[in-house]
Order: sequence, then C-alpha cells, then structure tokens
Amino acid sequence: MRLLIIPSWYVTEDKPNNGIFFKEQAESLAESGVDVVVAYPDLRFKLGMLRRGIYRDYDAEVPTYIYRKRTLTPFKERGRWPQLTKMLEALYDRVCRDIGEPDIVHLHSCRMGIAAINLCRNHNLPLVYTEHYSGILGQMDDDLKYQFEKTLEACDCAIAVSEDLKARMVSKKPDTLFIPNMVDTSSFKIIPNVEPTGEFVFGAVGNLVPVKGYDILIRAFAKAYRHMPGAKLYIAGTGEQEQALKDLITELKLQDSVHLTGFLTRAMAPKFYNGCDCFVCSSYTETFGISLIEALSCGKPVIATRCGGPESIVNSKNGLLINPGDELSMERALIYMYRRAKSYNPFVLREDCMKRFGKSYICQRLVQLYAHILENRRRFSAQTEE
Repeated sequence: MRLLIIPSWYVTEDKPNNGIFFKEQAESLAESGVDVVVAYPDLRFKLGMLRRGIYRDYDAEVPTYIYRKRTLTPFKERGRWPQLTKMLEALYDRVCRDIGEPDIVHLHSCRMGIAAINLCRNHNLPLVYTEHYSGILGQMDDDLKYQFEKTLEACDCAIAVSEDLKARMVSKKPDTLFIPNMVDTSSFKIIPNVEPTGEFVFGAVGNLVPVKGYDILIRAFAKAYRHMPGAKLYIAGTGEQEQALKDLITELKLQDSVHLTGFLTRAMAPKFYNGCDCFVCSSYTETFGISLIEALSCGKPVIATRCGGPESIVNSKNGLLINPGDELSMERALIYMYRRAKSYNPFVLREDCMKRFGKSYICQRLVQLYAHILENRRRFSAQTEE
C-alpha cells in the first residue's frame, strides 16, 4: 500500500516544529510497513533565502517532496486554491516519476482541502481527511467554512482528533470517526535518572500567544504560591506575548519562581516533561493537545482546560479539567496538584496513555481503515465492470 500524505502545514527549515505531529505520524506509519510519501505545497508571501521550486528533502526519514513558491494573492485565501492545486499536481507528477503512483491519499486539515479534492478527482484516488485546525472550533470565515464543508462532502472518510471536533463534523459527515493523534512512547518515556531538585515543578509547553492562556496561568500561580512553598513554573515556547508575559512576571514579583525557558526542541522535550511534577494546559482552544499525551507518556499528571481536545484525553484518573479563563479554578487546581501529584502512579499514567494514544495502536487503526477503503473501492469497481 502506497500512501500519499498531504499536510496543510509542515516541518521546514525555518519552522522545525511546524506540523511535527504530521511528520511523526508519517514516520510511524512507515515503520508499520506502509509505503509513505509526503507532498507539501509551501505557498508563502515571504520566502527570504529559503529554497524555491520542487525538491526532495533527503534528510527526512520518509520520502518528502516540497514545492515552495511565492503566492500571487497574499490577501485572498480563495486566490491561493488554484495555485495550490497546480503545485500539488506538480508534486504528484514528481512523486509518480520517482516512486510510483499512490493508492490512497491522507489529507491533514481542510486548509489544503480544495487542492487535495482536485488531485483525487483527477486521478481517481480515495481521500482520507483528518481535521486538526483549531479554527474549526470557533467562528469560521466564509472561505474556511467553504473548504471545511467541501472537504467533508468529497472525502471517502473523515477523522476528528477529538470528540469535540467530531461533534462539529458529523452534521456534514455523520460517519466521521474519532481517531486521536499519537505519541511516540519510545521517545516520551519515564526517565528514572532525572535528578530531583527538591522543588515542585509545574510545566507548560506552547507558543506564547493569547489563545494559550498563559497570563491566566501565571496570575493563578501567583495567588496559589503562598500555599505552595518552593513551587516553580516553567513555560517553554516563543511567540508574540513573550515580552508581555515577562512584564507580568516582574509585576507579580515572580522572577524567582516563574521562568520562560524559550524554544523547546523535540530532542529536549522528554527531559522537560520528566523534570516536571505536573503538566499544565491553560488554553482557550485546542483541537487535541499533543503536549498532554507527551506528558502522560512520561508519567506526569496533568491540569487542562475544557477547550475542545483535552476532554478526550484528561479524566479523573490522570488529572484535572477546569474551565478556560477561570483563574480561581486554575489556582485551586495548582494547589491540589502541589499537594496530591505524588498520589498518581507514573507507570499507570503511562500505560493508560500507551493504550489510548500509543503509535502502534493508532497506526493499526489507520492501516485497517486504509485497507477497508481500498477494498470497498475494488468491490465497487468490480461491480461496475459487471
């Protein structure tokens, strides 16, 4: 089985963590025996010194083809669709010449939906579509809504990465499946030799942007601190709110307790999680919550907001769920975990995470789904010929 993966955003030289979960899923499927190829049309307004045109990334673990060019319509989303369609066709031709024709296409997010639909119609390819984009959970503009609905109508199978997202998709696609994102449990594991500091450490990972709710987290930590002597909060990430959050930390006199640690590489992420006693997601919106399952795979209990994705991950056995933007509830949750985090068995947390989100389990479900769709196609073709 040859699978063509079309991501709506992806890892590039200047954005090494962009769509990292698409890349890791592609690698995991390849490990499970699927012949995987990635094709990514990278259409931008500013290219800088980045490589242009079509090329293969020979450093990637699975065959990865990128077509990068400057958009002709930087302020018109619909103007991008014909450009992306042509770019994806060119990538498809290159893939077919180098490797061979794919049997099935897996699109990640409807933001590349129109181009993927056109490709599959032109070449009679079955289309599997997984939605990840947080914009689907809010008020969609006309262009996004059009792509979302058209992709649902055209695909052979639709997948949501959370139950909340699935609820948004079933009105157009009643048979939408819930298949969550996966975690690489071989990388994200319990590291027994991480030296204890004697301090209780809360950790958070994500871009420093308003939707992550880090201002609420920091303010709640400040109020809870008198009940948590020696507690620390480490937030890993970069973004537009960095200076504002630094100013807030100074204003609340938390310079010795709250630290913005900067960009976190994938290689350093397991150590970061293992250095925490509890992991916190304070977001207003998340379609899933990759960092939550990475923390759980490392045996750490979690605090998360009911913001879409976490409700499909967090339960009473592995952490706490609170309402987004609720500073008082966050304060109480921090204090609770400070006092009771050690009552969670890290090996039980990890085992439960592996059963629900481990790459072997998720890959098995996806491979079975691809095989089922291809078999249905073959049967339909046979009946038509008769």
